[in-house]
Amino acid sequence: MKHLLKENKRRVVVTGMSTVNPLGQDLDSFWTACKQGTSGIKKIEAFSVPDEMSQIAGIVEKLDISSLDLSPVQQVSHDRSLLFALKATTDALEQAGLGEGQRDVLDNSHCAVVVANAISQIGNMEKDFCNQTDSGKKPLSPAKKTGKAVPNSFFFDTMNAEITNYFGLNCGYVAV
Repeated sequence: MKHLLKENKRRVVVTGMSTVNPLGQDLDSFWTACKQGTSGIKKIEAFSVPDEMSQIAGIVEKLDISSLDLSPVQQVSHDRSLLFALKATTDALEQAGLGEGQRDVLDNSHCAVVVANAISQIGNMEKDFCNQTDSGKKPLSPAKKTGKAVPNSFFFDTMNAEITNYFGLNCGYVAV
């Protein structure tokens, strides 16, 4: 490992972190719950689940998006996973000293948005799939006759693009 560090002089600096998950909506509450051995797994009660399927899941309840600058329409139209990401990114930027009005110091050629997530925007993906396939009755076409490409919700980096747009960052992004 030591020889790799000598050869590659480039470094990565993580300046801010946050999380939104079943154990907490910020690092402090998440870490406290972890240290206490708290489980984030609960019985699913928000919707019915067939008996043969798992009845438990990690559920983020009562997501607090009051710190986000979203219109009432955006609050209900944005996919829930995007709201998680915007909340966590807001907190991470604040932790890094890059809150509202402080991001003009960023050199966009030396920053990136990196989000580790599973599939995101499932709700939008399902809606777009139904719209493009007549609720699954027709095959999915990469481009309809209108020339419109497959909606962004089908791509894994859509959430990262939304984050860069929301925060006015002119930098790269990647989903891991």
